[in-house]
Amino acid sequence: MRIMAELARCQDNQMVWFLVPTKILCSQQLEYLSQYMPAVSMRMLTGDDEVDCWSNQDLWDTALRSMKVVFSTHAVLADALTHGFVSLRRLALIVFDEAHHCMKSHPGNRIMRDFYHVAKRENVTLPSILGLTASVDVAKISELERNLDATCRAPLVQRQELMRYVPQRGLTEILYTQGYHGTMIPPSYLDTLEETVTKLCEHSKSEGYSIPGELLKVPTRARVIWYQLGAWALRHFLTKSLQGFAQYIADDIKTSSSRSCNKRLLALRTVLNSIVESPGIYLQSPGSISNKAERLLSFLKERSHPDFSGVIFVRERVTAYVLSALLDAHPWTRNAFRCAPCVSNAARSESWAQYDAMSVERNEDVVPQFRRSLKNLLIATSVLEEGIDLPACHLVISYDSPENIISFMQRQGRARKDVSDFVVMRSKDDESISASLKQFSALGTQMQDMCLDHQRSNPVLEMDDEQLENVDLQLRLHTGFASSLPKMIASVVADTRKLFAVRY
Repeated sequence: MRIMAELARCQDNQMVWFLVPTKILCSQQLEYLSQYMPAVSMRMLTGDDEVDCWSNQDLWDTALRSMKVVFSTHAVLADALTHGFVSLRRLALIVFDEAHHCMKSHPGNRIMRDFYHVAKRENVTLPSILGLTASVDVAKISELERNLDATCRAPLVQRQELMRYVPQRGLTEILYTQGYHGTMIPPSYLDTLEETVTKLCEHSKSEGYSIPGELLKVPTRARVIWYQLGAWALRHFLTKSLQGFAQYIADDIKTSSSRSCNKRLLALRTVLNSIVESPGIYLQSPGSISNKAERLLSFLKERSHPDFSGVIFVRERVTAYVLSALLDAHPWTRNAFRCAPCVSNAARSESWAQYDAMSVERNEDVVPQFRRSLKNLLIATSVLEEGIDLPACHLVISYDSPENIISFMQRQGRARKDVSDFVVMRSKDDESISASLKQFSALGTQMQDMCLDHQRSNPVLEMDDEQLENVDLQLRLHTGFASSLPKMIASVVADTRKLFAVRY
């Protein structure tokens, strides 16, 4: 592998820095490389280590002492370079996993723009750059290559053998109608809730006290839940919100000296109470769930079997929480699936975290449970789109349509079984989604063709084994480790659409 080759020839004080977009992917890549190279000292630097508080060189020197491979998000290395705690001279190789992010003001591009390219103009010794991605917008390939000082390429050597390990994925559309049995009118109490929260927000600004942002988002999120999932899901969301909100009010009243503030908070609690205490909503009764949710549940019911393993992608964190609860409660699905939401916690403020009644297990726990079949259906946001290895997954459902080609290809790539299905839900009235899916598929083929054209720039020919020892291998660590070398290599680059951005 490229990392092994770089470590074998670099200076003793140099290391490899492996950059990933998310903490969950950081943990995965560290685990896999540690298995493959057990003798190499490695570590991960994340927010759990409080790296943003490391304000002196001694802390960094201690953390990096004797380390040969370091894993982190792009922001960690960008900040360390900015404050001078790490220099490019110490880096033999920088690996950009999910390299398509290195655009514009992204921390990965800041590393290249503010440090690498500056050093290059000064003729300073530079680290090698290896970028890995399965999805590049064709229109942005040239810009990405300039940013990474690299050429996007797909593997040609042993390509026929690698093709045998590429999952065969079918594309299916699930059509639904908007609304609930012909009506699109939301419950009137949503207007009351929105009005109460708006008054609370205005009052907090005029009186100078603060309200958690999550609290102010309740009306908007409630409408999203009603529109996407239906009345039962809305009731569940507001009940959970009330649990956390009631505790917040109790704590705030104890410490607040503002009677008017407390009055506004209590008014909001009264509105939520009136909603939650209204007559119950029973699943399977008309209007209890949206037609979109009903079509999803019907599809899952048909696909249920003992070895089921799938992922449902949604756009909003709150949708992931509530859809998971709906699947756990509905008679069609509650005994067939072991569900769990998988979302990013980055957007949740620490001040509100203790009141968040919908908080769930950490992603670091949920994904391993899925791999061990303790969970067999994840409801995930984009945090699970990129690079996460789910070998047993045979069904990926996009509950909200992919927003761009990157999302389309990344979601599709999570279906890792030999025969897998990628399902996209769309409204019967929205033909634009079908057109977009066809366009995404065509762009994916065009992207692959461009990256297989090694004559496009810096031509490279296929070489025999003796010549290969002088060439850096560009292999994507993507799945587990097989017992035989050919199969292991195929697992490492199981998706032949992986692109390699390599500096020569």
